[in-house]
Amino acid sequence: LTDNTLDGPIPSTIGQLTELNHLQLDYNQLSGPIPSTIGQITGLTALALALNSLTSYIPSEIGQLTNLKNLSLQGNPLCLPVPAEVDALAQYTYACTQGTCVETGPAGTAYIDFGILLPCQTLSPTADHVPPPPSPPPSPLPPPNPPPSPPPPS
Repeated sequence: LTDNTLDGPIPSTIGQLTELNHLQLDYNQLSGPIPSTIGQITGLTALALALNSLTSYIPSEIGQLTNLKNLSLQGNPLCLPVPAEVDALAQYTYACTQGTCVETGPAGTAYIDFGILLPCQTLSPTADHVPPPPSPPPSPLPPPNPPPSPPPPS
């Protein structure tokens, strides 16, 4: 279904297509979050969702796709962080965050292209994608050292 001008959200019922091994919805006009039910299609070896208008966080349920060999998400305004479950699939990953591109390769077997990912501080949670808990505040800085005392008068 690549480049078919499909638009709107990916329906959550997509998870019922359990016999699929390739899902190619790239180069369309899909929008909204990637449904978490996509993790139910455990036979997938290729998932191409690139170059749409998909938003929100990458669902951790993609990490359940242990047969995945290729995951293509670039060209979507998706948000950091990448779930550890998804990152664990990667043999070779390519991701850009705020202008810095990183190639990594843990122990997995999939080629993953996230494209450009940015923090989503203003994103509202949806039923499918609740943002991760906020990071703890940084430790307070110690007070500055007081200036040295002047020498006593002679």
